[in-house]
Parts: sequence; structure tokens; C-alpha cells
Amino acid sequence: MFCLGVAATTASAMPDQSTPPQQITIVDTATGHTANGYTGTFTASGLVCPSGTWADNETTVAISTEHTCGDGSGVFESKLYASVGMWTLTGGTGRYATLRGHGPQCQLDEGPPVVRTCQLLAAFDDVASSATITRFTASSSAHRHAYLVKISFVAKDDVAGNTVAFKLVVRAGSRSLARRGTTSGQTESFALVLKAPKAARQLTMTLTLVDPVGNTRTIVRRERLPGRR
Repeated sequence: MFCLGVAATTASAMPDQSTPPQQITIVDTATGHTANGYTGTFTASGLVCPSGTWADNETTVAISTEHTCGDGSGVFESKLYASVGMWTLTGGTGRYATLRGHGPQCQLDEGPPVVRTCQLLAAFDDVASSATITRFTASSSAHRHAYLVKISFVAKDDVAGNTVAFKLVVRAGSRSLARRGTTSGQTESFALVLKAPKAARQLTMTLTLVDPVGNTRTIVRRERLPGRR
């Protein structure tokens, strides 16, 4: 199985702070094959070095790729899980320790030679978005065994202008409600009516945040249901 990793075009020191995401393109050309997978040379445009060598490590669940930059700026790593079908940049060494990103499966030209072309959204950014929960309350509803749940939060990324994707799940015992959306730092408010099983004593709110290059943070809060002991 032939797959790709990631590369770019600079050889300076690692950035002091997170950078805005950029599109990068990596073109891997296979020149050999080992017991672990294909190897070869690459060229790239974007955040990484312009050229170097690469090697795949194939397993039953994923393909990991290491790109070694020819300019000595470091190694950047990527992984493709067969069940997901998306390439993920997972950091590396030297300049690329904080490199994160993702992209769809690469285009493959079976040649010869075999050439893999990948386009990814990436940044020097290993910091997940954060959120402040400004409200999480539950009150009895007119419906039997139901509660009115009100939630407000403000989520922000460490890079100004980045949009944050969120998934909000509220659970009481075996019952749950979910909401998805995106935010850019404004207050997000929800009013949900949730039926709670008789045995449930508390609500659990789970807020998952994902920034543009895939950094993820999960925040969990719990609140006792009123009238239940």
C-alpha cells in the first residue's frame, strides 16, 4: 500500500508562537521499497522544507510517514488511519515539533515511478482552543421527567481569526442531546429540553473543541438535577 506524509519550504528556527493555517503541497516519488513500505524523495511547497527523503511504515491499522528535510531543518511526521481516510500531521523534530494539520487522501499516480501528491492545511500550532463556561443550569420543565438545560460558553483559539468547531453533548443517564457548530469567540447559548431517566441524578455536559489544524480539547462539567437526591 502506498501513502503520503507531509513537507514544506523554510529552514528557520521553530516559531515562538502558533501561526495561521496555510495550504501545503507535498509530492512523494517512490524510489524503493522495504519490508515496512515505500521510500523515496519528495518536493514540497508551503511551511516545510522544499525537498528531502521519506519513508512509510505500514501496519494493519495505519500508515506512518517520516519526511526528512534535505536542508537539515528536521523531520516531520504524518499518519493515515485506514478507517478515517484522512492524513494527519503529528509533529516531528527540529523546526517541525509543533507542526499540525490534516488533509484528504492523496492523489496517487501508479507510474512508474509511483507518485503521491498530497494537499494539507497546516500550521506551527500544537495549542488547542479554550473555552469559558458562563452558564450551565437545569430547571424542572412542564414535561414529565424533563428538564430545561441552559448552557452558554465562549470558545477562542490561540490564533486570532481562527474558527473553532464545537460539539456540545448533554447527558442524563442514558438520554443525551447534541449540538454542533462553529464559533469565532462570540457567546454561544443553548436551551435544551432533556428527559431524564428516573435513576439519573445529575447532568453531564461535554464540550469538544477542534481548531482548523485538528488540535482538540474536551471540557466536562456536571450539575445535579433539581429535586433528585
